[in-house]
Amino acid sequence: MGIPAYGVWAATPTVFTAQRTGRSPHGKLTFDDGTNKYQSTEADINVKSTTGDTRLVYWNNASFTHPITSQLANLQPGYTSLANAATGSNGTRLDLLRDNLETLTDGTVLATSVPGANNDIVDDLTAIFNRAIQDKATVYLWGSQYVDSGSQAGIHDIHMNQGDSGNFTSANGTWQDGSFILKFSDGHYEAVFLAFAEQYTQTDNNGQPISGAPTFAQLLNSPDTSSSNPKQGNQDHQQSSAHHSHHKHHNKRHAKHAQRHGEQYEESPMKWASHGGSRRPNHVVVHDAVQKRDMTGWSLVDQQGKEHKIKAEEAHGIKNGDEVEFPDVPLNQAGGTIYLKDAHGKTVNDMIYSKFL
Repeated sequence: MGIPAYGVWAATPTVFTAQRTGRSPHGKLTFDDGTNKYQSTEADINVKSTTGDTRLVYWNNASFTHPITSQLANLQPGYTSLANAATGSNGTRLDLLRDNLETLTDGTVLATSVPGANNDIVDDLTAIFNRAIQDKATVYLWGSQYVDSGSQAGIHDIHMNQGDSGNFTSANGTWQDGSFILKFSDGHYEAVFLAFAEQYTQTDNNGQPISGAPTFAQLLNSPDTSSSNPKQGNQDHQQSSAHHSHHKHHNKRHAKHAQRHGEQYEESPMKWASHGGSRRPNHVVVHDAVQKRDMTGWSLVDQQGKEHKIKAEEAHGIKNGDEVEFPDVPLNQAGGTIYLKDAHGKTVNDMIYSKFL
């Protein structure tokens, strides 16, 4: 079903404050869109999850270039509904997993509050917004709009809105991710993308997690070492403080997902080999060890979500022992996961690798 009232709000940021304690603290950005349509406007930004792993994943690109910036110039100040907006390079809807907005493996997993400076998500967001406020930059905020009593309005769900599991998967969807992008007075853009550490890094056409996909914590090899987080599995999209009780956030529930280490699927026991080193650093070989099968439409999906299609001339009637080569799959030196998918997008097999072989 997805999140309600998905859109983008163009405005000038004025004040940023952030909570650091409590079950579901948030950052609050007050902004002015110049329309005088509402008495007050604000953005609620998650800085903690209520899952067992409470951390967020954070991408910050201080020199953001992407086709979407040309679309932003056409936006009028205020809120713009994206319910019927185009997707892809000609649209203004966001999809962190499909639109090449960021390299997933460049993300950083950050806690909410860590002693010291410049070492947690609140520190980073505060520094970014303080610069933007001083510059009188334009902020573009993607998420779910809410309006209260006609005088107060805001936007929340400013994070990835797919890849959640559990009881609230109805909020999952593609091309409806939240985020914010800043345009500074000198004309350059900065982008920030946020996700939860326990969200999944591969989703189907409905934004639901794909079986076998790693979470961001697994992809980034960043296990939760906190001993104080109860493993309750509640994904945080819920407003907690009393002065924010005027609207509701979704309370998504995350089932803990056991990492799968290249297990063989009963219906298709594929074999893998990856070749590293300076000579062939991005070369993956797959072959079927059991039977002849038609692999037309099959693909390999790398850890960044990019599909590598099997060539048609190689796909038909692959026999026992035949190899299909993927010469240009980007392998992460630190490790990652790649997936073999059939013509219907179903994961047939996966391989988790820790280093180049």
